[in-house]
Amino acid sequence: MTGWRLGWMVAPPPLVRELGKLNEYNTSCAPLFVQHAGIVAIEQGEPFVRETVARYRAARDFAYQALAPLPRVELTCPPGAMYLFFRVHGEPDSLALAKRLIRDARIGLAPGVAFGPAGEGYLRLCFANSIARLAATIPRLQAALA
Repeated sequence: MTGWRLGWMVAPPPLVRELGKLNEYNTSCAPLFVQHAGIVAIEQGEPFVRETVARYRAARDFAYQALAPLPRVELTCPPGAMYLFFRVHGEPDSLALAKRLIRDARIGLAPGVAFGPAGEGYLRLCFANSIARLAATIPRLQAALA
């Protein structure tokens, strides 16, 4: 359900009423299809979650091990999520770099500046994909960042 938003809140009773007001004016309601997906996730989701976490962990490790040795790349291995957020030394304009990677290497990465000024010089790579697809893409990224 990447990008879909559904959840619940547990809070001390005195806060619930006030938090409800905050929510009321920010969210009208979750769409019906998201509500149905939420029910399925609660009733049947644990095996899927375990499988997805294992798949993402393998993809994360694959991408991390491929990029970490590059001399211009500075990154840490994230403990969660589905992204590597890494600095590319010598590239002060992350948007220009992201555009160049699309044009020259046919790879779409998010420019770090899209996440605020502190993200400048960084790129975000989503590894929520198969290792086979990453294996076909990462060599082009390695060549472009070498």
